Amino acid sequence: MFESDIFVDRRTVTTTKRARASCYAQEERAKPPAKPVLESTVLCTLIAMPITGVLCKIENIGWPASFYLFGSLGILWSILMAIFGQESPSTHKWITREELRYIQHESNVEKDGKKLSTPWKSILTSLPVWAIAVCQIGETWGHMTLVMEIPSYMQKILNFDIASNSLVSALPYLAAWLFSFVAGSAADILTARKWTSTTTNRKIFCSIASFVPAVTLFGITFVDTSDRLLSIFLFVLSVGATTSIFSGYYVNHIDLSPNHAATLTSLTSMVSNIFSLLAPLYIDLVNYISGYQETDKPLWDIVFYTSSLVYAVTGMFYVCAASAEVQPWNDLSEREKNDGSVKKEDPVNF
Repeated sequence: MFESDIFVDRRTVTTTKRARASCYAQEERAKPPAKPVLESTVLCTLIAMPITGVLCKIENIGWPASFYLFGSLGILWSILMAIFGQESPSTHKWITREELRYIQHESNVEKDGKKLSTPWKSILTSLPVWAIAVCQIGETWGHMTLVMEIPSYMQKILNFDIASNSLVSALPYLAAWLFSFVAGSAADILTARKWTSTTTNRKIFCSIASFVPAVTLFGITFVDTSDRLLSIFLFVLSVGATTSIFSGYYVNHIDLSPNHAATLTSLTSMVSNIFSLLAPLYIDLVNYISGYQETDKPLWDIVFYTSSLVYAVTGMFYVCAASAEVQPWNDLSEREKNDGSVKKEDPVNF
């Protein structure tokens, strides 16, 4: 379930990035999208975990009920999206002329009804793009370790029963949801008041999302299993800090290329999703090599050591290689100098 969930989540983020690039005015695109949209993904996890715990205790139904419930909600959302979703502002049924003119002013995403060609060579050789991809790999590995293994650790090492486990496992996502408001607002303030450059801003919040979990997961390995409160606190801190990515690399695709943000998101998500499959399998690999079982704390120590290292290495790469400057291959005026086939559209007139 979790593997499929993260694939669906990545596709949703890609769609959101494309919509943000085409449906937001140029000056709105660089703002962190943490507050209105992406916080909802954390909130849904927060709500789903306790509900799943309750459903699993129902006699004659059990855990399959959670699949039926959340699967049905996914189908309902798909129907609503098919009805109300639109390809671009110009095709939306209820948009006003004033809003359309505001959005399309100086927008280069769609010109004369023609889609821009994708500069694949420039994208694939861009160090800032790979900085996002590497950081996303670390976040995906850590996310899959946390979201899939916190409940198992709670049950098999800290000895929580299934009902208590679902509630306690939801606590990190409560912290994540609350902290996402703080991180998003802080990023806006730093940018609006020009206290930091956009590049520095992105690096600050990706550093929080990478290095805090690196430290806390490393620290959990030294906590005795009898100290459940401290273990829970470190998990809460780990998951809470990761929501800083919403003000970091999650919006960095749009920084680099508003015109190709969806393509960049698809590319980096494709690479990182490979590791969403490998992270859960890594536990089985450790079990096979070491002989430790999931009831043995040394197995979890190895898992958390590895996740800590992945977070630290990928976060450091992002800090060294990331940028929030619009890349030359995004700018139509720059490409026109080299390719006369791309023509800029006249302003929208009504």
